Amino acid sequence: MTDTQTARENPAAADATVTMRVWRGDDEGGDFTDYVMPAVEGEVVLDVIHRIQASDAPDLACRWNCKAGKCGSCSAEINGLPASCA
Repeated sequence: MTDTQTARENPAAADATVTMRVWRGDDEGGDFTDYVMPAVEGEVVLDVIHRIQASDAPDLACRWNCKAGKCGSCSAEINGLPASCA
């Protein structure tokens, strides 16, 4: 299903967003940066991170491997709790 199809079937879904608060920094410090992205049904956190890289922050680095939630390389703190990005 495309975003256009979703918007036609559920107009409220067209306005849905997700805010990703991403730590940007290095070993000397940093800060959180908020990215507000359109919500896309079926996406996982890692998908949104990749969209942020493609559209807003090409210098954003992230490490991932299987995207199946099995290897643990894409783990993150999500809403204050450790979780898998996949």
